[in-house]
Amino acid sequence: MKASLDPQNQFLTSWTPHSEPCSGAFEGVACNEQGLVTNISLQGKVLQLCYNKLTGGLPTQLGDLKRLSVLAVQSNQLTGAIPASLGELGTLTRLDLSFNSFFGPIPARLAHAPKLQVLDVRSNSLSGNIPPALKRLNGGFQYENNPSLCGVGFSGLKVCTATNTRNPNKPQPFEPGNFSAKNLPDSPTAREIPESANLQSNCSQTHCSRASKSQKLV
Repeated sequence: MKASLDPQNQFLTSWTPHSEPCSGAFEGVACNEQGLVTNISLQGKVLQLCYNKLTGGLPTQLGDLKRLSVLAVQSNQLTGAIPASLGELGTLTRLDLSFNSFFGPIPARLAHAPKLQVLDVRSNSLSGNIPPALKRLNGGFQYENNPSLCGVGFSGLKVCTATNTRNPNKPQPFEPGNFSAKNLPDSPTAREIPESANLQSNCSQTHCSRASKSQKLV
């Protein structure tokens, strides 16, 4: 189990070979009166779900895991928008979303995650203006193979135009404290898209804008 959870022996150093798990020295391990392991609780660790065949979108509820430090879901089949709620994780140091099918912009709120050191979004279908605050990550921010991303001061990216920054078919990120009706895209359907909506990325503007009330996302 330790080899699976911590192959490089970086986090579970108290789990030593040929030792008694119920001695009280094993971090996060609880035992019953018979000396049998009954519970393992590893709070504030590595959530790594990479290299599987996971589909769908990331739930916004991940923003409630206030002690999460690493979220790695690379090389799956995930889609939808990047939840802006991930920017509320005060302990998040590494976020790897690479080699999936995420689309839409990088949320501005995510760029302000206080302890974020690594953000890898390579090989997705992201678009729009990269939040300037991500410049602070230097080499820790990897964004290659997202042809529709744009921004100033990021190597290899084009300068954003009005089309890049206001796409009515995709959810928009907003800076904290700067949300108002005038910030919303003109399309009524765009205002109904939750931040983790699992939509078809090739949805045409005509089709989306004519959605009936019964088809609206909630």
